[in-house]
Amino acid sequence: MTIFDHLLWPALLPFARLSEGRDNLDLLQLPDDLRVQAPAIILPCVACAEPVRVFRARMKSGRSRIAGSVEERRMFYAATCPASVNPGCARSKAAQAHKRFIRERLGQQREALPAISVQVLDASGVVLYAMRSEVKEPFQVDLPKGAATLAFVPSR
Repeated sequence: MTIFDHLLWPALLPFARLSEGRDNLDLLQLPDDLRVQAPAIILPCVACAEPVRVFRARMKSGRSRIAGSVEERRMFYAATCPASVNPGCARSKAAQAHKRFIRERLGQQREALPAISVQVLDASGVVLYAMRSEVKEPFQVDLPKGAATLAFVPSR
């Protein structure tokens, strides 16, 4: 079983991102209910099959002025045993293969997510603001002062 097979995954998908540079799966800006439920997910380690909690809180880096503290609403996915338990699992070929699998599968799922393009127009039809976003609930746009129209444009 992988994280993609877990019942909670569809709720987590809109918040899932690959971190820059290392291709780690991060959950960003989690709502309170998911921030409690995600760390409770237990799956077998991809290297040794021991049960592990696959979502862990992201810690602030050593360069931060509050290093070592937990970053609010941000978690990372780790399908192996923590380094403090078994450092070999995270360095295994199974872990590397699983990381490639996650990157490819997440890319496929992200392409399948519905998206919406929003344009804010002034009274003469000039675009004042435009954005494209995956559809999440709730969806909110703050209109600039003087905006006359909010247009939802189909996109892919």
